[in-house]
Amino acid sequence: MRDVLFHFPLPPSAQFQEVPGIGEVHLYRNLEVLPRAYVPPLVRSVASPEAALRQVASAEFRPHEEALVEGPAMFLQEPAPLTIGTTSPTASRSRGCARGAG
Repeated sequence: MRDVLFHFPLPPSAQFQEVPGIGEVHLYRNLEVLPRAYVPPLVRSVASPEAALRQVASAEFRPHEEALVEGPAMFLQEPAPLTIGTTSPTASRSRGCARGAG
């Protein structure tokens, strides 16, 4: 979520920035939110849904930097540039793949 409402102020944080002038509630903007569609620079293969869940739940997982896919990473071995084609507010067309790690 990009914006979050609270009835109380949050302690200072690098992740949330307060938006002033809302009244009695506190509106915070999440500065670490990803866009709806995002292609990270690294795609990594995991063996199972359970392994993916363990990775995503760990403190080391960085969604801004990598995505996880289940199964062999055969198609991820060679990096290819990502080319963004046509875009609109509701759709985007692209070609290429992200760099893989095994």
